[in-house]
Amino acid sequence: MLSNFSDEKKTSPIKSDLQILIKDTQVFDNGSLYLIKTLISCGENSETKEFILFNSQKEELSLVVGEITVEKFSAIEYAAGVCEAARRGANILSYGKNSASILKLKLCRKGFSKESAEGATNYLQKSGYIDELSDVERVIEISVGKLWGKRKIINHLYEKGYKSETIRNTAEFMEQFDFEENCLNLLKKKYRTPSSTAFQKDKASAFLMRNGYHSTEIKHAINAFCEDE
Repeated sequence: MLSNFSDEKKTSPIKSDLQILIKDTQVFDNGSLYLIKTLISCGENSETKEFILFNSQKEELSLVVGEITVEKFSAIEYAAGVCEAARRGANILSYGKNSASILKLKLCRKGFSKESAEGATNYLQKSGYIDELSDVERVIEISVGKLWGKRKIINHLYEKGYKSETIRNTAEFMEQFDFEENCLNLLKKKYRTPSSTAFQKDKASAFLMRNGYHSTEIKHAINAFCEDE
């Protein structure tokens, strides 16, 4: 459930002759969404505005037909922005996994405000659309399949926008992979045999280091590789 819909920073100036009414609420999309119809009157002038909210947002704001305050109207406006951004975010996620920070950035690039994008990613996380730990573990599995070393994998995760805490929580998951063996396999894939004219220990060490392996893993791999000659 989303919170802070009634942030005072998002309220409008109060006018003494201003009246705001919720005229109607209509449920659709199997009950997950609500259309909120409002009427804003000020003297002889009036304007109708409609907003789409998640059912959870409507319940949290306790929206019923009748007169509402300017603060409540501002909260509805904010909630509608979050709802629209979250629906767009869910569509983005249907094409591929994104970290919360990357999704927020994509939503901002599509024209949503920072506040709406942040509220949307929070909603999607709480709704299970974004499970960063599972996503990170999947990225690790793919990266290990590419024979990347641990350091390269961790840098890759940071580049994809995953949080430090999430990455740290994968330490135990990482332990199941034999990075020394992968280091050796990458060396074999690159140079085939120690007798290859392209193979030089210094260059091979630099190559393995660029692929994220630690010095102990590199030393073990080169020694084992040369012994296979």
